[in-house]
Amino acid sequence: MTTTTSSTTHAPLPQQTSATGVQQPASERFLIAAKMDDPNKQDLDDTARPVQASLLARGRVAVAMLEPTLALQGYLAREMAVGGAVALELFRAWTQNNRSRAERRFTSLDREMASTPGFVAAARRFEARVIDNLRAQHRAGHVDYHDLVTDSGPTRPRFDSAAPLERGRASGRMLPGIAPPGVSLDLRDDTTCKICIGSIQGIQVWVKHFQYHPSPAAAQLILEYQIRDHFGVDDEDCEIAIRGFHGTPGQVAMWVLQHHRRPGHCPWITVVHVDRPLHVQL
Repeated sequence: MTTTTSSTTHAPLPQQTSATGVQQPASERFLIAAKMDDPNKQDLDDTARPVQASLLARGRVAVAMLEPTLALQGYLAREMAVGGAVALELFRAWTQNNRSRAERRFTSLDREMASTPGFVAAARRFEARVIDNLRAQHRAGHVDYHDLVTDSGPTRPRFDSAAPLERGRASGRMLPGIAPPGVSLDLRDDTTCKICIGSIQGIQVWVKHFQYHPSPAAAQLILEYQIRDHFGVDDEDCEIAIRGFHGTPGQVAMWVLQHHRRPGHCPWITVVHVDRPLHVQL
C-alpha cells in the first residue's frame, strides 16, 4: 500500500550514517496502543428492572412494555435496516443471543469497517505517527518496534492523547508519541458501521510481522486494529435527544427487549478486526 508522511514536524534526532534494527518473531503480536472499553457500563446490563429516566422516557417504556415481542423487534429491525444486510445480520443474531457480555465478531462487519471513510481516515492519521516514529528511530541509528510504545502507553485513558515527543519504552529516546486513534463514524458516510456500532468504546492496535531492512532502509509491518463496542442500550438511550439518535422507537424497543424479554436479546461486546499492511521507506 502507498503511505504518506505526516505534516507534523519534530526536532530531529542525531543523524547516523547507518542503522540497525530489531526483527519481530513471526508468531508475536505486540500491542502499541490501546484505549480499553468498560465492561461494567450500563449498556451491557440486562437485568429485569425499571428504567431510570425522565417521566417522558418512563412513559414511553411503559407503553412499549405492553407491546408483544415481535412488534418490538419490528421497530428495531426497521431502524437497523438502514445499515443494510450487515446490520440486519447483527440484529438477527442479537434476538437469539443468551450470553450477556460475550464477545462477538462478524466477518461482514470487519470488511465494512476496513473500507468505511471514518475508520480509514483515523487509521491513516495513526499510521502517519507510526511512520514519523520509525523514521526518527532510523535517524538515531537503531530501529526497534518496541519503541512504538511511548510514555505511559500502550494503554491510555483517552483517544489521541499523545504528546508530540515522548520517551520510547525500549530505549528512552525522545520520539513522536503514539496514542490509540479516535475513530469518528458518521451516519451519512459510514452508514453501516454507524448503525452497527454507533460510538466506539475501545480500540487496540497491535504490530505483527515487523521486519527491518537496512539497504535500502525500510520497515514492513502489519497493524492489526481491534475495535470494541457494546451492542446494547442504556437508560439514556430512551431519552429523546435534539441531536443524535437517542430515544427512537427502535431504541426504546431495544431497551425493553434487553431487560424484559427472554430468550435472546442479551447485550454483547462487538469486536471488529482490521489488518492494514504498512511499508515505510526510512
